[in-house]
Amino acid sequence: MCKCADRADRVRPRAPGTYEGITMRLETADGSRGERAAARRQHFPWWSLWLIWPLLAALKWAAPLYLAGLAEARGTLGALDRPAAALAAVLLIAAGLLLIRRE
Repeated sequence: MCKCADRADRVRPRAPGTYEGITMRLETADGSRGERAAARRQHFPWWSLWLIWPLLAALKWAAPLYLAGLAEARGTLGALDRPAAALAAVLLIAAGLLLIRRE
């Protein structure tokens, strides 16, 4: 016969000075949920630092494209002699960007 049931039935004698009680939370009982949530929001999300290297790679890729487009636009607008033509070109560029953003 298994002696496991026999061991479970025995009550261990308490040693002098031992504590038997309830488990208590370490956080303060007077703190409301709103205060605890606000304290949680104040911490910096350190995991977001891992997003820096893809951002730098994207900037390294996009910067030459942006600068080339800017140089081309400056060359196109500089070649126009009349101010009305330059204004029309700028308005067409702005309208195109708004249509791209809208989609």
